[in-house]
Amino acid sequence: MTRSFLLFRSIEDMVTFQERFFSWALAVCIIALFLALGSRALWDPDEGRYAEMAREILVLDDWVTPHLDYLPYFEKPMMYMWLEALSFKAFGVSPWSARLVSLVSALGVVSLAGFMGYRSWGAKAGLTAALCLLTSIEFFVLAHSVDINMTLTLFITAAFVFFWIGHAENKPGYFLLFWTAMACATLTKGPIGIILPLGAIGLYVLITRQFGLIRQSRPVIGITLYLVLTLPWFIMVSMKNPDFFRYFFIDQNIQRYTSSTERYQPFYYFIPVMLGGFLPWTFLVPSAVIRLWGNRSSRDILYLAIWFGFIFAFFTPSHSKLATYVLPCFPAMAMLMGRAFREDTPEGSLPLYLSGTLWGCIGLAMVMVPPLAAHGFALGRSSGMSPVLSSGTLMGLLLFAGILAGLWSGRRYGSLTGVAVTGMAVMITALVFAPRWDDNRSTRSLSEVIPPQARLCSYRTYYPSMSFYTKRQISLIDYRGELEFGVRNNHTEGYVLDLNELAEQMKNDPLVYCVTDAHYLKDIRKMVPNTILTCREGNHCLLHVPR
Repeated sequence: MTRSFLLFRSIEDMVTFQERFFSWALAVCIIALFLALGSRALWDPDEGRYAEMAREILVLDDWVTPHLDYLPYFEKPMMYMWLEALSFKAFGVSPWSARLVSLVSALGVVSLAGFMGYRSWGAKAGLTAALCLLTSIEFFVLAHSVDINMTLTLFITAAFVFFWIGHAENKPGYFLLFWTAMACATLTKGPIGIILPLGAIGLYVLITRQFGLIRQSRPVIGITLYLVLTLPWFIMVSMKNPDFFRYFFIDQNIQRYTSSTERYQPFYYFIPVMLGGFLPWTFLVPSAVIRLWGNRSSRDILYLAIWFGFIFAFFTPSHSKLATYVLPCFPAMAMLMGRAFREDTPEGSLPLYLSGTLWGCIGLAMVMVPPLAAHGFALGRSSGMSPVLSSGTLMGLLLFAGILAGLWSGRRYGSLTGVAVTGMAVMITALVFAPRWDDNRSTRSLSEVIPPQARLCSYRTYYPSMSFYTKRQISLIDYRGELEFGVRNNHTEGYVLDLNELAEQMKNDPLVYCVTDAHYLKDIRKMVPNTILTCREGNHCLLHVPR
């Protein structure tokens, strides 16, 4: 800290410099994210699933019932798919337009965090919160993915921010935006769209004993607005699909939270998720906590702490856990960082060096993988390692360059600037090299060799990206998975087959193609010995019997 002061006449000069630098850094990050938006294929399962559901809205012209592989699919409401479909109508059906919704949502979250930080604590706090959020690993990865959770986070963040502005600045109009945002969140992912913000804000009201906020938030008008916005779709989809209510609300929400073993993780699962997902800013969290602790009774800090803590605590006991569930915690974390470092940069260089050491070790590992593998070390048994085997040296060197830039700028301009530069370097490295994993995560290459008139089957798995790229329904062989509800409740004769039926069809029709995982190749070859492997990318295999 003292060394960096030598470059500035006062703390105010350093703050002014950081404001300018963070503004330019945000612009660079946003440009990089847009430039790389269509650089890679759609990765299964999430990207392929949500893109295909949006594509089927346009194909079926059905904006009420969600479909996947042309079967009703009721795990999520329709808001995100509506936005995806509108993006397809405006810009064409492509991975670029599919990811546009998540990126715009992410920029909306960043803008809201910056807006609240600026209105509450000044420009430096708002810019710090915005850049911290955009360059944290989990956030920028999901900003660049076709994933419903970023749009959910946009609406939940909007609800928290609009409530705070309405409360702190006594602007009643913001409370109507608060209720509207919760309605949009509910239409995006169901009841948690209102449970999370309303539960956290209710706890804030209870702790601060500001019970007048209940009346101030205009609950009668707000609840009416919420119901007017949400009920029409729920009523229409229930009328068209009588099984929707039980499956969506009971099976997919209540039972998944209380008793599902499908995505079970230990109770501490979200602790490493937050620590890893918030990198490279994680090393600054202790400094931020120390600074904020002295003002812990301040209502703005308490509000953000409850926002973070309620969401984190809500998902901790859930039987079903995914890393993306705690994404709405990230804006609160970023704003707490902005609040903590609104006046100056963190003291000491330890966070900067810890961050540099971590990423330096990762970069060194990447650089060493190709030569070690060339000398006979068994490092490439997993297909996911193949891009590192071929490009690890370049990945590591680019990461090293970013780390050195971060260390230099941190020593010269303060730890906050150095960690920001490191975050930018990690983001750019990820964006540049992510397409190297396409063949391991997507079926795009397989779809390019399938004849237009071919019939597709999938054995013991289902890759949604195959439906998206081939633009056709795929028959299931000895598998139902996430399509279980649609298969069970719809007429699917000839759609779900067993291996014997597949073998018979492949023997009699050379236009029957089967996609499967490499682990199941022996099953098919046992039933159909003359099957040939038409194409293989990673563990994705395409087979058929030639004429």
